[in-house]
Amino acid sequence: MPISWNGSLIVLSVLIAMFGSFTALSHAERMRESTGYQAKAWMVAGGVTLGMAIWSMHFVGMLAFHLPVPIAYDSFLTFISVLPAIAAAVLGFYLLRNPKLQLKKIVIGGFFMGLGITAMHYTGMAALKMQPAISYDPPIFALSIVIAITAATGALLIVYIGEKTGLHPLIQHLLGAVIMGFAIAGMHYTAMVGAIFAPGSICLVGGLQIEPHLLALIVTCGCFLLFSGGGFANSLDRHRALDNVRLAHTQLEAQQKELRIAASAFEVQEGVMVTDANNVILRVNKSFTKLTGYSGKETLGKTTEMLISERHDKEFYPDILRALQQKKSWAGEVWSERKDGVINPYRLTITAVTNLAGKITNFVAAISDIREFKEAQERILLLAFNDPLTQLPNRRLLQDRLQQAIASSVRNQHYGAVIFIDLDHFKTLNDTLGHNFGDMLLVEVAHRLQECVREGDTVTRLGGDEFVVMLEGLNKDAKQAAIEAKTVGKKIGTVINQPYFLQDQEYHISSSIGISLFCNKVVSVDDLLKQADMAMYKAKNSGRNTLRFFSSAMKKIGH
Repeated sequence: MPISWNGSLIVLSVLIAMFGSFTALSHAERMRESTGYQAKAWMVAGGVTLGMAIWSMHFVGMLAFHLPVPIAYDSFLTFISVLPAIAAAVLGFYLLRNPKLQLKKIVIGGFFMGLGITAMHYTGMAALKMQPAISYDPPIFALSIVIAITAATGALLIVYIGEKTGLHPLIQHLLGAVIMGFAIAGMHYTAMVGAIFAPGSICLVGGLQIEPHLLALIVTCGCFLLFSGGGFANSLDRHRALDNVRLAHTQLEAQQKELRIAASAFEVQEGVMVTDANNVILRVNKSFTKLTGYSGKETLGKTTEMLISERHDKEFYPDILRALQQKKSWAGEVWSERKDGVINPYRLTITAVTNLAGKITNFVAAISDIREFKEAQERILLLAFNDPLTQLPNRRLLQDRLQQAIASSVRNQHYGAVIFIDLDHFKTLNDTLGHNFGDMLLVEVAHRLQECVREGDTVTRLGGDEFVVMLEGLNKDAKQAAIEAKTVGKKIGTVINQPYFLQDQEYHISSSIGISLFCNKVVSVDDLLKQADMAMYKAKNSGRNTLRFFSSAMKKIGH
């Protein structure tokens, strides 16, 4: 079916996309400059604005496209088609909320924004309800999706690159608007090139429908009102914020004493405490109360000793005072006692305020809660040095502990042992019953192994169905140490042989165990593990469900 285009409307659709993108990016800047509910409001406003820009561009662009048959749009599909675009835009702006943008999140956000733009376009196309249905050229269809994703990612990257290079926000917005406008239009018209209207196609829209020219008028007027109103609100809010800053600055200049003690800096989210030169608390802000539990009335007139915990040594606080006397500032981590008695970690920054003669008159302390950061660090360490399934130490942590155990053994002349455990026929059980059952069994084996050893010994999962137990502080006599290690090895074998009840079903499994002793002679960690592994394979070759010690003969056979 022949198709024609209206060049003026094409230009108008691109301008609408650019105008909307510029307004949306301006909202994003206000979002990043604001906090709390105001930041969320600007995030939603930016998402809705960009979504409406995509939606408006689509339907104005559709008016630039003419078929030799009358067409109209299904009202329901027309209006719900805006939802994917808004949702995708809100997601993109949500990623921009973090003051420290991450390239990975930008790429992910761009991907989903592109999918949202694509979903909006093809939902809008479905609103035509053509018979026969519109078909699409597969390569061009795929190209339109790639363009949408690339466009969204590119717009977010403009903000990212602008921050890294110090580009002026207005230039960021203009570049982003131009790129997003051309890219959204490029996706739309690329997709339209790939649309195939069969000869004799008719539009089936009836009942509630929208006449194309009426839709054009509604869309064009609505989007310009929305974008202009958004820009005006953005500008008004920005000027109001600047007026508030100027007013605060004027008040600070009129009150020199208040300026010295920085009492006006309470709009920050950090907890702020102001003391005199003798550490008597003069003022705290609401964030301080939220972080510590102490209200202004409870702290006023008291010294900072009420916040001191016993987590630090005696020299910690005197060192801080010396730093303040010499450098007039100090920053670091501190453990402080909250009102509820909990010892909590904080990031503490203290600044000394001096008079014109250079004498310290006050201290201004700012604190922020870093408990979540500390817990995140602990989780990272757990992931780095522990097996995620069983929570046992992993190979990396085993190697570190084994290295220390070898060095200790050389010093104190006590034997140690490495017990290598491999579950017999575990692969068969795993393949037959499924990985979920296999994982449950491994977790249960880990629990049983921990019950077999002393508190100072180490139980490790190397991976798969292989475990290693490291024993320290065995007897100085080699034979006696071997007996002690064998006793533990047999105990392990017996415990593993006990039935397992997994989801009300009983299962049995055995193990092959290899043991290698170490003492006196310095041996590498890898060699020691290889020796225990060779002994374990000797146990397997001896019929499984048994235990073998490493001997030099095994090494010769291995070679």
